[in-house]
Amino acid sequence: MSGLEASEAAFHSAFTDAPVAMAFLDVRSDGAMVIRTPNRALVELLGLDDDQLVGQPLDQLVDPSARSEEPPLTMHDTGASAVHRSELPLRHAEGYPVWAQLHISRLDHADEHSIALAHIVDISDRKGAERARERFELQIELLSRLRLRLLQGERLRDALGSFCVDARDRTRAKRVIVFEHNPVIDQVVLAVSSDGLDEVRVPRGGAIERATTAEADVEPGSVRIGSTDPQLTPEDRQALEILRADELLVAPLGDALAIAVIPPDGAMIAPADEALFGRVAVEVGEAVELAHARIEHQRFDVLEDRERIATDLHDVVIQRLFAAGMRLQAAVPLVSGQARERLASVVGELDTTIAEIRDTIFSIHHPERDELLLTARVHETVRANADYLGFAPQLDVSGPLDDVGEDLGEQLIPALTEILSNVARHAEATTVRVAIECADNSLMLEVVDDGIGIDPDAPRGSGLGNLAHRALALGGGFVATANPEAGGTVVRWWTGLDRAD
Repeated sequence: MSGLEASEAAFHSAFTDAPVAMAFLDVRSDGAMVIRTPNRALVELLGLDDDQLVGQPLDQLVDPSARSEEPPLTMHDTGASAVHRSELPLRHAEGYPVWAQLHISRLDHADEHSIALAHIVDISDRKGAERARERFELQIELLSRLRLRLLQGERLRDALGSFCVDARDRTRAKRVIVFEHNPVIDQVVLAVSSDGLDEVRVPRGGAIERATTAEADVEPGSVRIGSTDPQLTPEDRQALEILRADELLVAPLGDALAIAVIPPDGAMIAPADEALFGRVAVEVGEAVELAHARIEHQRFDVLEDRERIATDLHDVVIQRLFAAGMRLQAAVPLVSGQARERLASVVGELDTTIAEIRDTIFSIHHPERDELLLTARVHETVRANADYLGFAPQLDVSGPLDDVGEDLGEQLIPALTEILSNVARHAEATTVRVAIECADNSLMLEVVDDGIGIDPDAPRGSGLGNLAHRALALGGGFVATANPEAGGTVVRWWTGLDRAD
């Protein structure tokens, strides 16, 4: 073997077995660079064999997500001697980016066709360390903002909504969502979204429902839902269609909450980003639990104050008013004329005041009543008045009572309270039946007792006047008559129906 042949053989061996990825390129007249000969390190770096690399334009090896941001890999000026890129994401055969430092040197200067040598240095480890630091800083920033909002007393739902917006903007996600399990309808629904999405109910049986209904001791972590996954359940596939997503990451936050991230259309979630999301979800869940604990502690303090106030009103104020009313009522028959009318009016005012205080006590004992369905509020009102009656009234409800409007509900509860309060004070009854009938175009409240009955000649207090006023204001009416069947009184209060829908 001649010296030239030996030199060529040594160069070929050094090129083929070099630890750095290299390739000979054909530089065409339009500046495009096409792989002529790759070395073994380049084959291993990109996970492609020789046949897949030879003839491949170098520019096509760049990760598609970066092609719109990076200038094309060409030598536009045929006289240029080199191309250098300090950081460039190439595409591995399995789909993930490989970060590389690229240097291309022209070996000759032919006008129409020349050869260049490319050195491709793998910097994925360095880039990964930089990205890990950036992810950690992002994690600290997002969680610090969330905790600050919660410490400043911002509502949990509002704080989570702001967190979703921050996470979307900083990660360039398409959408960030928090789901919650709604116990009223026993279904997982959308709580807040980074882009105002609403009215989303999650199909039962999928990964989102499992994440939001998991037990507290379940190991936390994220679940990837991808449209190409052959193991995808029909429920998960339906959820992706509802959210208009190709891929979804879901992680539980605890307390029937879960957070989900949707990447941009066509983008894949990198494993490192998935790990970051899992860590963030765990810490967000801890922040949410602390917020719940703080809210419960504050709520407990408020409830203690409410209980003390309610006890004082019931044991002191009402008893004194009731005693004063009884003494005045006993004095009514002893006088006549205007004095009698004025005494009767004062007795009526006291009755109304007692009824309003009782309603206030009920409100104090049940501060969450505004969140209850109307049927539940009716049951609570009847149970609360059982203490004053000395027995539990019978309650019958028919029709879609929970579908009526809020205004009607706000009138029904005080009317029911007033009627039962009158029975407790005046009727001396041993049984009471409450019937509420909700039909297509009317609402009827009927209270029947077996007491001493109503005196048609007795002056009417302001309480009964208020009942009539409430009904007339809603297009209805009020009447109290003697019960011809079993004695006692029949009170009917009705109104036009104001449907919520």
